[in-house]
Amino acid sequence: MQHKSGLFTFCFGLIPGMGQMYLGYMKRGVSLMLMFGGIIFVSGLLNFGWLCILLPIVWAYALFDALNLRAQTPEQAAANPDDYMFDPESVMGQNWSEFISKRHSLFGWGLVFIGFYSLYSTFVRPILRDLYDRFGLWWLRSLLDDIPTLVVAVLLIGLGLYLVKGPSRPETPAEDYTAFRGEGEDRNV
Repeated sequence: MQHKSGLFTFCFGLIPGMGQMYLGYMKRGVSLMLMFGGIIFVSGLLNFGWLCILLPIVWAYALFDALNLRAQTPEQAAANPDDYMFDPESVMGQNWSEFISKRHSLFGWGLVFIGFYSLYSTFVRPILRDLYDRFGLWWLRSLLDDIPTLVVAVLLIGLGLYLVKGPSRPETPAEDYTAFRGEGEDRNV
């Protein structure tokens, strides 16, 4: 591995994932970029502003990780291969098609949710905002701003209740079993 410039490593390291990519760790860099961008996306989409508290943590980790990657010896670099921060195989297993076929309804509901949200934000919300502006319906504006958060909150509560309850298990049938009582015992008991 060729030795990279410390100044460029620092400058690229200021953007999460770019320092790792500059040093040749593409998978690690993409993972950090997706993590950083995903936090921004989710917090903006769902009005979870508190989630942005994680951004400085990811940013600092990415910067110091890039500086540490640059400072490692060739032996350490050989022992530290480029890999994703979250290995897809550990999440989905080695057979991705099997994972997707087992979870197709989950992906389907996710796509339905994204589709409804797109319709809401593109068509329904502008019409309702116009009604708010014309007639001064203050409660309508509050409702418009909080519908995505409300939907996600209801979904999270439902998922939490499902996880607490657990999946329903079929009842095991009572065994048709008669104990052996021996030869000399009273069998009428």
